[in-house]
Amino acid sequence: MIWGLTENGNKYVAYEEEPSDVFYEALAWRGLKEHSVKAWTDLSPERQEELYNLSLRVDILTKAVTCP
Repeated sequence: MIWGLTENGNKYVAYEEEPSDVFYEALAWRGLKEHSVKAWTDLSPERQEELYNLSLRVDILTKAVTCP
């Protein structure tokens, strides 16, 4: 088990949206994109955009907090 996955998953659900297999797939592709892996660069630009936009939803797992 990945540390924090359950906690982060619960936060995601708290935003009234449950992570799906499609979301996790997009998140994995995002990692491949960030490292310019050939599998990513071989995808069509339309598929890259679709996956990248889905992966951006991970940002709702975190909240900005101002430190005192």
